[in-house]
Amino acid sequence: KYEFSCKTMPKLTLSMDVSNFAVACPAQDVMLYDGTLLTSKAGMVQVFRWNPTKLKANKIGKTLFGKHPKEEFGQGISMSAHGNVVAIASGSMNRRDDKRNSHQEQEGRGDGWSSNNITVYQYTITSTTTAQETNWQPLGQVLHNTTKGIMSNDGTLLATIQLDKSVHVYSYNPTSEQWHEEHIETGLSIQRGRNSNHQRVRTLSAVSYT
Repeated sequence: KYEFSCKTMPKLTLSMDVSNFAVACPAQDVMLYDGTLLTSKAGMVQVFRWNPTKLKANKIGKTLFGKHPKEEFGQGISMSAHGNVVAIASGSMNRRDDKRNSHQEQEGRGDGWSSNNITVYQYTITSTTTAQETNWQPLGQVLHNTTKGIMSNDGTLLATIQLDKSVHVYSYNPTSEQWHEEHIETGLSIQRGRNSNHQRVRTLSAVSYT
């Protein structure tokens, strides 16, 4: 049994094969070992792997923390099918300071960090002179001005919702080690009509094409 001291309800995400799951506490304060407050409401995410033989969950890698005050790291999580790639969103588009930071970034007046972004991590094996280590490493650049993300099964495609409510799709290029935007457009249409009870209804449908 694992307990998290979250100020808000923890967010839980399962991988498709149900072997891994991530628990996020976006409003969690980051504390030092002696209990000293390091960063307020930075947020934290921990990934676990379920062991069916021992009927217990084991931590996968180190805990991932937000780095900025009120970042709320972990507001959204999406995992690949096997849980070895995870996209973590920071910030909430309902916060007034998020919108202010976004405008400052667009005008070049920001501090280099926007509280609405998505960072992708991959669980990798790194070799040192003495041993091999496994941990979560950033995969590509941080995607700014994004609020939510949905990852593909293999972890190479990421659909995001921007602050202006538009949908952008990114693919990861291992050669450049960057996320590149795909030329995929989405259209929304609203159809009006009546249901079987002769009540007026409106149906929203989405169409995607390349």
